Amino acid sequence: MAEQDMVVFEAASMEEARQIASERLGLAPEDFMVTVREEGRRFFGLLGKKNTYQAAPVAPRHLLRVREVVRQMARRMGVDVDVVFGEEDGVDLRGTDREMLLGTYGEPLRALEYLVNIMLREPLEGRWVRFDSEGFREHRQAHLEEAARQAASEAVRRRRPISLDPMTSWERRVVHVALKDNAEVETRSVGEEPTRRVVVWPQKNVARASTGKMVYRTRLPR
Repeated sequence: MAEQDMVVFEAASMEEARQIASERLGLAPEDFMVTVREEGRRFFGLLGKKNTYQAAPVAPRHLLRVREVVRQMARRMGVDVDVVFGEEDGVDLRGTDREMLLGTYGEPLRALEYLVNIMLREPLEGRWVRFDSEGFREHRQAHLEEAARQAASEAVRRRRPISLDPMTSWERRVVHVALKDNAEVETRSVGEEPTRRVVVWPQKNVARASTGKMVYRTRLPR
């Protein structure tokens, strides 16, 4: 927790303390852990007692802002989705309506990740918060790695380049990493977003890849 995220002040009650912390740091009142640092005293029984409180966010501020934006979106959409903080700069989406954010191949989840990160570009200060939902990314990564291995086998067997479906930058990286130690093939990203894809070439055909030779396509396993 950064030292500048902790604030100390006087307040008449715990509720007022949360509200003051909220106004000072721009977070929701429930996002703070508030403790009494020093108890105040009444003077001659006439003046109200004010305690000195110490308040600090329950998580990094940039992740709390991400959670608040997602909650606001969920409320407007009328869906039951909440945010649980994951490892490093990651959040995990849970709730009875989480399947709506996964779609068939995770496109809504990736779109939400992109939208929220763009909306909070300044508060995030160059960070990129990854979105997941109960292990979906791990499951997707396993499918991509299997697709990469199948494409490599097919490229070597047919001695022709094999093109995978369009993918996000993260998905393309998974494919590149999965095949980086395979001496029989080489991978390259081709095309422009949003149809940029990975092409797997057998090593003998890499030098001829720019000659206009037909590229065979294969669909990802789902």
